[in-house]
Amino acid sequence: MFRRLLVHLARLRYSRGFGIQSPTAYAFFRDVVFEKLPYYAYEPLSRLSDPRLGEGECRLLFRIVNYASPAVAIDVFPSSMTPVSYMAAVSSRIKAVALTAGHLPAGSMTDVATGGELGFCIDDGNVAERLSALCAGERVVAHINRIDDTGLMAEAVTAIVRHFGPGSIVLVEGINSRKVKDIWRNACRVVEGGVAFDLYDMGILISEPGMESHYYKLNY
Repeated sequence: MFRRLLVHLARLRYSRGFGIQSPTAYAFFRDVVFEKLPYYAYEPLSRLSDPRLGEGECRLLFRIVNYASPAVAIDVFPSSMTPVSYMAAVSSRIKAVALTAGHLPAGSMTDVATGGELGFCIDDGNVAERLSALCAGERVVAHINRIDDTGLMAEAVTAIVRHFGPGSIVLVEGINSRKVKDIWRNACRVVEGGVAFDLYDMGILISEPGMESHYYKLNY
């Protein structure tokens, strides 16, 4: 709690969207990241909990998928079924995938996924190969959880930003860590027309080819 207070005070100058000059980026800041109105799926999803992500972050995932209307929504290295459940709840037209890559026993999620209630599938394949195939020029929303194996995490981020289509959004957890920050910053440099939002604990990168690249810090 004390650490969060220090971060909040250090980022006060980034509150209320100060410094965001792009109308599109400001609309995303105001209507997606800081949207306070309840969405229709919040209440039924609130029974789910994640040991690492709070309800606020899961709701942010829901809002981002709702905003982007992707063909594919992917939770990479999932810590539980909760984040991908929020992503899948947006629309049955979205292919929602929990890409475990061996970092979560599939059996712990299988009953929920295959029961049809939440509408996502589990993929335990090679992370780079599966992400290349899943993205393949599509508009995607990909959420990448922080793991101890930063080499594999970097491989996942690289595979996504090399293959995703315009309008895709990548969310990276743990960017305040030095090693993860390097992965995150490299992704921001690679994506042409990338609009990046630094929420301290999480980074959000939007692919907008043909647009000028921007990097914004937010007091989230």
